Amino acid sequence: MSVRNRSGLRRKSAYAVLSLISICLPLAPLSPGGPQASADLFFCVTIVWVLRSPGSAPVWMIIPFAILADILLSGPVGLGAFFLLLATELVRGNKLNLRELHFLFQWLAVWLIFTLMLFGEALVLRLVFMPSPDLQDILRTSFITGITYPLIWIALSRIILPYRGTPDSELRGYI
Repeated sequence: MSVRNRSGLRRKSAYAVLSLISICLPLAPLSPGGPQASADLFFCVTIVWVLRSPGSAPVWMIIPFAILADILLSGPVGLGAFFLLLATELVRGNKLNLRELHFLFQWLAVWLIFTLMLFGEALVLRLVFMPSPDLQDILRTSFITGITYPLIWIALSRIILPYRGTPDSELRGYI
């Protein structure tokens, strides 16, 4: 096995492990009060991974974890996975543009995508007459996830997915 294949396998394995952790972490009883809105850590991990190492987070890996997240976090099965897939493919299609932006604008773009994803899910749930989150819950989840994204980005981009060489040299294999 070549060095590049081993590196790709290591990154895919790391993505799988971090995905499982980010899905299971909100299930831990961390607060003594009632259910609190929590950040969508899986969304943050997946978007950062798609931006930093798109080849090691293919669609066929994202979908099963997204469906698992829907099941474990009591969401409508498949709906969250569908919108996460739309978000990741939007980011993947525009990764060159997003990577060239200053981090503040990249952060705001990802935050906007996540907020639109939440509103899309709520709209679909309302269209099929299912209980949907109200505006306050959507905005609270969006805010908490938006604040969490830079922390996940820093942790992943500095520790697990650092650039080797210039950013352009890493992109050459994906253009």
